[in-house]
Amino acid sequence: MAVSMKRTSPWMGLVLLATLLVGPACNLSMFEPAPAVEETVAPDATEPALRAFFSTPGTRERPEGINELVRAIDGAQESVLVAMYNFTLKDAGNALLAAHERGVNVQVVLETDTLDGEWAQELRSGDVAMASDNREGLMHYKFVVIDEQEVWTGSWNLTTGGTYYDNNNLVRIRSQAAAENYVAEFREMFDEDKFGPDGSNPTPNPLIMLGGTRMEFYFSPEDAPANRVVDLLYGAKESVEMMAYSFTLDEVGEALQSSAARGLDVRIVCDAGQMNGTGAECPLLQRDGLDVRVDSIEGLMHHKVIVIDSEIVIFGSFNFTRSANIRNDENLVVVYDAELARAFQAEFEQIYELAVD
Repeated sequence: MAVSMKRTSPWMGLVLLATLLVGPACNLSMFEPAPAVEETVAPDATEPALRAFFSTPGTRERPEGINELVRAIDGAQESVLVAMYNFTLKDAGNALLAAHERGVNVQVVLETDTLDGEWAQELRSGDVAMASDNREGLMHYKFVVIDEQEVWTGSWNLTTGGTYYDNNNLVRIRSQAAAENYVAEFREMFDEDKFGPDGSNPTPNPLIMLGGTRMEFYFSPEDAPANRVVDLLYGAKESVEMMAYSFTLDEVGEALQSSAARGLDVRIVCDAGQMNGTGAECPLLQRDGLDVRVDSIEGLMHHKVIVIDSEIVIFGSFNFTRSANIRNDENLVVVYDAELARAFQAEFEQIYELAVD
């Protein structure tokens, strides 16, 4: 995919934001304007710039998302950067080893608690360069950057459980500017050994217009992504669909209550194992009359997703918890795109129909 990229001046960024405000579905609410980076997708591009993949719990066939990610790693020419909370997936591990053996620069950051895993050891034995956080907070990222040109991110750990038993999402973003954001975050961890509150370098391109699609990028804890989530919820006009693995943030719960009180169609699916955890918001919202259901699969309902007004999609590694907001290394992406929203809504409807109230 050929992409051209340019930065607008601060003044042009304000003009761009003012233009977007005219559209009723593009709710920018109180978001502070930032200079935008514009990328133009070549009209003859064979692959979409944005594509969402979802796991299929209960089947033993390798999901399409993993097939495509492995294919992308196999096609890497220069570098593959992996930041993953946990890594146990053989197919991805073999692809990384093969890339390393053919001379691609493969580097991996893992959460320290998962370093003893079999595939962490396999990668280390294959001389793949690795680092870990070595601290109390979690290195909770789930992203892969290929050749500094495309990013794969979402809720999907590259694990057997995450692939074959849990509900997960993985979004491919073909954008040099987005890749620059994740490379900067990776380099901060891998090169500077800065994690959590120690890693506060600014994101190079927090606001991107990719072929006319607006994307916002946030990293915890420096960006406190919960503030943007709450802001968007208070600005919702018609509907909110939420899939939450772990959800304890009071301010997000209050924003959902406000949305329901304003007459919006608010529907929530929560993970069964987290439903009654300490500080869980889902039972409180259910008690207050909101449409809250509990997933019914054997594995985890591991999404961390909100779709607003069938137009705005919020996704990433970011659980809706205080730790995610102020202590962990997390990412959150906001995309204004009806097509991507439809893909996530289809996933929501499938999980919602199988869930119990």
